[in-house]
Amino acid sequence: MRLKLIFFLSIILLASCKKQTMEIEIKNIRIIDVPSASGIAKLGDSYYAIGDDSPYLFTLNTAFNIIKKQEIYPTDKLDFGTFRKKDKPDFETIEIISNTEMIVFGSGSKSPKRDVFIHLKNGKHKIHSMTPFYNELKNLDALQGYELNIEGSAYHDGHLHLFNRGKNIIFTFFYSDLMAYFKNENSFPQPKITLYNLPKINGISYGFSGATAFQYKPYLLFTASGENTKNAYDDGEILGSIVGVIALDENKPSQNIQYVTIPNAELPLKIEAVTIANEIADKQTKIIFVTDSDGGESLLLNAVIKW
Repeated sequence: MRLKLIFFLSIILLASCKKQTMEIEIKNIRIIDVPSASGIAKLGDSYYAIGDDSPYLFTLNTAFNIIKKQEIYPTDKLDFGTFRKKDKPDFETIEIISNTEMIVFGSGSKSPKRDVFIHLKNGKHKIHSMTPFYNELKNLDALQGYELNIEGSAYHDGHLHLFNRGKNIIFTFFYSDLMAYFKNENSFPQPKITLYNLPKINGISYGFSGATAFQYKPYLLFTASGENTKNAYDDGEILGSIVGVIALDENKPSQNIQYVTIPNAELPLKIEAVTIANEIADKQTKIIFVTDSDGGESLLLNAVIKW
């Protein structure tokens, strides 16, 4: 499997794509020792990564080598280092809130096993059951007839944006209200809801797969992937991925959206998450992607986007 991946990586690096006014260039790709990588975030000179079938928070240095592995979920059901599909919490998103705080969400695609929220602060973590919260989201009119599958989160200016895959919705909350609800200090805070019609590949719509926010600019950064599957639980054929930027209008996601196809050759990429490495210039940003190979090795891509 490793030799096959390295062969395809050499092909992928030759390509770059453009859609609308947005451009992307893949600088390099490497294999990382994070199983089924599904989330990545940057804080200072460190990167923090999660895998959807792993109980650990991985800390990586700027060379993307793992320097720490912190247990954030019980390990009693591990099977040779990872969870079996039926047991995994399905961690799909990690986001930085402050220099001392970050959050991790399970997808909610299978209740109650994947109804998990991890709140990390000052090096300690607390596990919350998300079943009541996810049931509230499922009961919203916007989700009727569709599945809940939280795949991305982005924090900006006191607001938390949760990205649902399948029916591509962004749920926007005041972060303080949401945390108060998780602590049973107030009732369910009604979110602002923004619906997106993303492009299709081979007749299948791209679905949100990851997100983050620019710290000082009113934009959200997202990834979306195409996968030939009938539901949020089963894996399917990987068709490819896109990355895009959504403008914020008074902290609400707008329909001002740009995107570009993430280049691939014979090996379509299932991009699961994105984080900002640094902003090179106005509307030119170095970003990091991670992939989930559904049982294969995880890849990390170093890229630059312009829009």
